[in-house]
Amino acid sequence: MGLERIHGRLRMDLAAFSPWMANEKIKLLLYRDRDSYAKGELSPPPWSNGIAFYEQKLLALYEQKPPQRLLQITAHETTHLLFESYWGEAHKRPPSWLNEGLAMNEETDSGAARDSDWYRMMLDYSGQFPPLERFMKVTPTQDLADSPSDDVALWYCQAYSVVYFLARKHGRLQFQTFVAHLREGDDVAKALWESYGYLDLGKFEADWRQFLGPGSAKKGKKKGLVTGGERFGHIDGLPPLR
Repeated sequence: MGLERIHGRLRMDLAAFSPWMANEKIKLLLYRDRDSYAKGELSPPPWSNGIAFYEQKLLALYEQKPPQRLLQITAHETTHLLFESYWGEAHKRPPSWLNEGLAMNEETDSGAARDSDWYRMMLDYSGQFPPLERFMKVTPTQDLADSPSDDVALWYCQAYSVVYFLARKHGRLQFQTFVAHLREGDDVAKALWESYGYLDLGKFEADWRQFLGPGSAKKGKKKGLVTGGERFGHIDGLPPLR
């Protein structure tokens, strides 16, 4: 029942990117534990909690406790599958910040977002977010592979925040139009103008930081993020954070 609720919610949120999900099934392989998952025929990264293959419409996961944890990971990986299929039609990959931010937003229903770990972290650490122009150039699997876990977690938190503002504080059609312009090859500034009416990235960043609160405009004293290996273990392309 939990999986069906996730499918129904994602169909509502992401059907514009993957209309095929109305008629085609997604195959889910659920392993009994991490060891059997890591040694399975798909050879996933042994530190990961799940992996998605959009061309095969396939997810691979393993049993998690509590069950809600498994459902969050399922929603996250299914979002990757659906969203990457849209970009794959154009033989492209989505920007890392957009791909990860959307998947983290879809871990929970929009109505429960304020109770999520990501939402609380977004508000607690917004003063540490770097300028968007620099942030959007980062590919974490390449640029943060050897970085401290706090830096990695902060990047993911910022990705969640930017996509939350784009997708949940504005209209769904605006977000879909924004993504379509990016897939067509427009840069972020042009896509923002065509979909949201922002004159440039700076205007968008000012509104985004105003949404986060007054403390986000100035980088505050850096404090450690409460990450925990299990909380971030499913982050794609990176080992669990310690």
